[in-house]
Parts: sequence; C-alpha cells; structure tokens
Amino acid sequence: VYVSVVGLAWGSSFAMYYFLLLRRVGTSEYLLAYWQGAFMPFPPRSFEDMKWFAFVLLRVFGDPVGFYFSGLAAFAFVLGCVSMFARDKRKLFAFTSPILFALLASGLRKYPFQGRLLLFTVPCFLLLVAEGVEYCRARLRGGSRVMVPLLVAMLLFHPLIEAVYHIGRPRTREEIKPVLEHIKRHRRDEDLLYVYYAAKPAFDYYSSRYGLDDSRFVAGVRARTEWRKYVEDLGKLRGNERVWILFSHVFTSEGADEEQLFLSYLDEMGDRLDSFKSPGAAVYLYDLANH
Repeated sequence: VYVSVVGLAWGSSFAMYYFLLLRRVGTSEYLLAYWQGAFMPFPPRSFEDMKWFAFVLLRVFGDPVGFYFSGLAAFAFVLGCVSMFARDKRKLFAFTSPILFALLASGLRKYPFQGRLLLFTVPCFLLLVAEGVEYCRARLRGGSRVMVPLLVAMLLFHPLIEAVYHIGRPRTREEIKPVLEHIKRHRRDEDLLYVYYAAKPAFDYYSSRYGLDDSRFVAGVRARTEWRKYVEDLGKLRGNERVWILFSHVFTSEGADEEQLFLSYLDEMGDRLDSFKSPGAAVYLYDLANH
C-alpha cells in the first residue's frame, strides 16, 4: 500500500510537470537549438559520437554533481558500478535507471542531458561514487590505505569550499524579465540595444514577449580574458545617441566582473542616462554620440 501511495505521488508529480513544462522542450525550435550539444548521438555512428559519451560523463560530474576533479569522480563512479554489479545487480539498476532513461530521452531529442536539468540524478551519481570509494577502501591494505582519505579529501574539498563561500554570498535567480519590461517602457524607436553575450539566450527567449524582437540590437562577443576584443566590440557603438546595454548571467570568475569592466569603459566613452537592476540582470542607457 505504501509503495502504491509513493508511486501515485511520483506519477502525479511527473504528469503535472510533463504537461505544464516538459512537453514544450521537445517541440520548441529555440530550446532544441540551444541544447544542441546536450542530446546523445543516437545511434552513435562515428568516433566523434563516441567521444560525446566521455565528454558528457566528465561534464556531468562537474555540473550538476559538483566535483572539481571530475575525472577522479568519474573513476570512482565506474568502480562503484563494477562493485555494485558484483554485489547487488538490482540496486545497480535502481541507481542507474534514472540516468539511463535521461540518456535515452536525450537520444530521442526530448530532454537535454546537461546541467541543472540533471539535478534529479545527482543522488544516483553520489551513491555510486561513494560505492567506488568504499570499494577502494576494502581492496587497499597497509600503507596504501592512506590513498582512500586522500581520495575523499580531493573529492570533497572543492564542494565544501563552495558551500562555505555561498553561505556568505548566496546564489540568486537571474530575473531578466523586469529588465526587459523597463526597456520596453522607456525605449524609443531609434534606440540601439547591445546584448551582453551571456544574456543573449534569455533575451532570444523572452524578446518577443516584450516586443523587443524587432528592435535594433547588437549581440556582444565572448572574449573573457581577451579584453581588447571587448574594447573593439564596444567601440562600434560610438556615434549612437541612445544605447541600452543589457546584462545577465555575468561572468565573474577568475578575478573578473565583466559587467563592471564594461561599465568602466562605457563611462569613459559616454554619459550614463539611465539604469535599472533586478537580481542577476541589469540594463544601462548611454549617450555615446558626442565622445
């Protein structure tokens, strides 16, 4: 009876999720193009297709599972699968079936096998990684056992540091919609819109909803450490009296904050006329005509 109740709850939850959200993934041309690299080659026909599996396995252990040494975690995962196959095949199937079904759905181009869309598989990966570590502990003897604490330390150090860091600086959602609403209410027909490269997927998705799909806009380049390319890209905006600069999903790693770097240069290029911010997104209006 209890199993039936749990199964009914799971089935109801899946049905609601599918009909409200999931079924649109397989029919949206935008989402299919955006997640192109997250669909399993099915069936694999070349060596490049086979490389997809190795690459994706390593990527999954980094995001969403959260290991910095993704290759080490993948190795422990494989050992865990071997160990559990020998010990309890039913449990192995129970732990791997969500992963395998997600892979199959990606092969049918119905569900991307990447990032946050795989959060539901994280417990499965973690349990099998733990099984792999235990397999190593049981097989190693004497002085070799120091390798197991070292393995655990290497696997857990980065996730622990990340967790402690985000206690003080918690992650927030990226709310680009209020920013687009602000642009919609205040833009003029002659205005130019510059879309920061990482904001473009969200802009492409929501622009028609806010009547911005027909606006004059420029897609920014992605350069990261090559700041000169950003300077050249922003330099093309000179001569425009009203330019909106849209930011979201800003790159802030490796000691850089690209939004602040852009703004410091834009403040030298022209005059800031307006600004609007929401969590994880912002827009700035500049006059770049007379500089």
